[in-house]
Amino acid sequence: MNKDWHIHSSYSDSSRSIEEIIAISKIRGCNSISITDHDTFEGTLEALKHNDSEMEVITGIEISTWDRTLNREIHILGYHFNLEATKIKQLCENTLKQRKEIAYKQVEVLKNLGYDISMNDVYQNQKNSTTIYKQHILKVLIEKEVTDQYYGTFYKTMFKSGGPCLMKLELPSIEDAINAIHQDGGIAVLAHPFNSQCIKEIHRYHQLGIDGIETYHSSHNQKEVAICHELALQYKLIETGGSDNHGEYGNEPEIGTYIKQI
Repeated sequence: MNKDWHIHSSYSDSSRSIEEIIAISKIRGCNSISITDHDTFEGTLEALKHNDSEMEVITGIEISTWDRTLNREIHILGYHFNLEATKIKQLCENTLKQRKEIAYKQVEVLKNLGYDISMNDVYQNQKNSTTIYKQHILKVLIEKEVTDQYYGTFYKTMFKSGGPCLMKLELPSIEDAINAIHQDGGIAVLAHPFNSQCIKEIHRYHQLGIDGIETYHSSHNQKEVAICHELALQYKLIETGGSDNHGEYGNEPEIGTYIKQI
């Protein structure tokens, strides 16, 4: 079965609606997909409503966590959890709230620096997202010709290390994310471990209860895929994969590019 189990929608930081994603997934030959929006499963619920029997849709989410040992943000994918997912929802509520609060602050910073932007502008691009992401802000600035790309010099200067719009989220722990996913009947998978520079922590994550590893990710080269596969065998982990597509808001390959028979 050809699966793309890492797709973002307009419920988080992708430009694409659920209807668009389902249509593209079918054209691209996917038999099974998962909408793994950041810290929300609203996209998954809509996909389940709109999909037909031609393609499998499984519940999914990508939870933002903080590894206190590495002092770094790590993403945990959750799959096959129940539709209510009360523990996951409770865990992610504060993250979504913080993202919106930070977005307001970022817009104020930009206004004070002389840029023509308002929250009304941002909300025009937010669509049905459950919160506000920097991509929504950057789209406004692209439309106003402040910059011509999402992740170019302007983004690196303003939103990356040392930039005035870089603001830290207080995120839940990896263990809390794994536990919430398990309590809601799901499986917890370590997302893109090489992209997150956490592959050496797999033994520790396994002790915390991780069920799987995202072996096949658009950022992984063949050597990295092989290492993930060997670790999956060693620790008896489920292997997943996906494009991590964000529509026009990202540089990732198209949906279905990294599908794998898993």
